[in-house]
Amino acid sequence: MTVKIDRLRRIEQLVHTMLPGPEAKAIAEELRKLQHRPFRELLAMYPEYAARLAETSGKEIHPVRIAGGEQLVDPKIYTPFARTLIHVFRNMVDHGIEPPEERIAMGKERRGAIRCEISGDDKELRLTLSNNGRKADPAAISRTALAKELVTPAELESMTEAEQLMLVFRDGFTTKRTVSGVSGRGVGLAAVRKATEALGGTVRFESDEESTRFLFTIPLAGSPG
Repeated sequence: MTVKIDRLRRIEQLVHTMLPGPEAKAIAEELRKLQHRPFRELLAMYPEYAARLAETSGKEIHPVRIAGGEQLVDPKIYTPFARTLIHVFRNMVDHGIEPPEERIAMGKERRGAIRCEISGDDKELRLTLSNNGRKADPAAISRTALAKELVTPAELESMTEAEQLMLVFRDGFTTKRTVSGVSGRGVGLAAVRKATEALGGTVRFESDEESTRFLFTIPLAGSPG
């Protein structure tokens, strides 16, 4: 059975008009639950998007599957964040996954892997987006941030490698010398960080020889119990 959202909202208003406060509140909460969706559904476009992007970039990847993500969320609250994740998938295909020939020369399988894993509890949602492409280079990231004046030499001197990796989330950061339809504008990961923080969440960027990972921790606001 399908019920339009605007009709649910009218019913909720009617409940507040016709019933005493406590009863109206209880029924309204149940009606709001009907407007929630599994978080995984907000990411449903990305497996196909990553496959298309890899193909147009001359790269090969295994089909992307979303693991977990049954937590119910309010789409009005979480859709803006979910939409910014397009920049993470772009980054993983464009910067992470190597061309097939390069992967074979390195002893890797010709097809790369991108993973989307969602876990959590009734208080927070944990999202990990990872790929098994090339390791991110903190030194190269630092040089780029310094050249673009996103960080001072003094600040850079005091940073750990983990902090240098996080420079990719600064406004204006990009390692691309030219702007393309995929990347190069320096707004992508900064937009992801801002959307994450707008929800009261955090993001970490980690990279080693095995994989490169974007790890998000997001509070579950208004989650139906």
